Amino acid sequence: MQASGSGLPTETAKTLERVRERGDTRLLPWKTESGKECLLSTDDPAGPLSRIADALEEKQIEAAGHVLEAAISTLTNPLSPRSEIEYMSRRLVEVLADVMRIAESRRLRLPATASQRAEDK
Repeated sequence: MQASGSGLPTETAKTLERVRERGDTRLLPWKTESGKECLLSTDDPAGPLSRIADALEEKQIEAAGHVLEAAISTLTNPLSPRSEIEYMSRRLVEVLADVMRIAESRRLRLPATASQRAEDK
């Protein structure tokens, strides 16, 4: 089930709301084995776990770029077999989910704007 307007599953949206409320928690670019969100609460954004998360995010963004290039090639070729198009579609969804997670994590770490602070009151 998706949260209204966010494109995120309801459980993820609820977790992110809790993260926003705390303000000191980072959404990590991986989930637990059972599919739950991984969060990091630290006063050192350059600590060892943060650096691992940063490196993984960089690899995920790089992988998304490679998948995008391959998808453009596949989807613009009128002779691409259906199985290849389906595979590319699945891969695009996977990397888009990764990039959306990274974007959300980074958005949550941005300082609140004046309008956001006003909305919270």
